[in-house]
Amino acid sequence: AADGFADVAIISEMLTGVSDDSACRRGTLLCAPHVGALKALHVALEKTAANVAKGWGSGGHELPCWPLRTCPYSVVDESVRAGKPKFRLTTDLSWPHAGMIVDSGGDVDSVNDGIDRSRWPANRLMRVADLGEAAALHSGSGRRRSRVWSLDCTAFYRAVGRQRAEL
Repeated sequence: AADGFADVAIISEMLTGVSDDSACRRGTLLCAPHVGALKALHVALEKTAANVAKGWGSGGHELPCWPLRTCPYSVVDESVRAGKPKFRLTTDLSWPHAGMIVDSGGDVDSVNDGIDRSRWPANRLMRVADLGEAAALHSGSGRRRSRVWSLDCTAFYRAVGRQRAEL
């Protein structure tokens, strides 16, 4: 079905899963609460329980090995912007910070520190005002009908195929 498709990297990711670009050493991932999650603990527990129920995570209190890489979670209150009670669960992939945990191989690195962003292409994102102006110009040209839409990628990073070795 992909015969002649120019971007073979996309075909590879469809067949084998998406890579997370991080070259950090494999280890144990422990989610620990940030202060924001502790302040809204009932919301944090509801959100993490929902992740477990959907099969996106697991819970427990036994630490299987040490040292371990931590990925603290928090809760962001977006109620003012949303105009109704709305909370978002976040994760902090910058932990542990350099020098915080050391094993026989050196620092236990974070997922973010394991990513070489210098190899990434520049990604200049369009501003909403620019999109509106482009849509108005296109629509005002009288040559074509214009449509603008949005797409909600709810939990996209959880639903997209991942490489088994990176889970």
